[in-house]
Amino acid sequence: ELAGRHRDDVTLQAGRSLARRFQSADPVAGEIRYYALYYSAHGMYQLGGGEWDAFAPLLYDQILKTQKDDGSWPPGSSEGSPQYCTSMAILALSVSYCQLPIYQR
Repeated sequence: ELAGRHRDDVTLQAGRSLARRFQSADPVAGEIRYYALYYSAHGMYQLGGGEWDAFAPLLYDQILKTQKDDGSWPPGSSEGSPQYCTSMAILALSVSYCQLPIYQR
């Protein structure tokens, strides 16, 4: 989507695959959880349409359910600091606000 080929067969298939994965309990478990959440959010937002509308609540649920009481997000096994994870979680949650010009539709 970011390469300018909007809503072609390949990106639609990738979006459907990603959406199916987010139906599971922990779709991006592992060492790069917040990195994966961030780029999943970008890809699906750029895909847009009903795909984003269906995906966004799943994404938000995945991110918000791990937020700690102090507002931060905990790192995974080797994902870095709470500051990194919190920053990536916030960036993923804010994708639809199009703060970075390169990611605007």
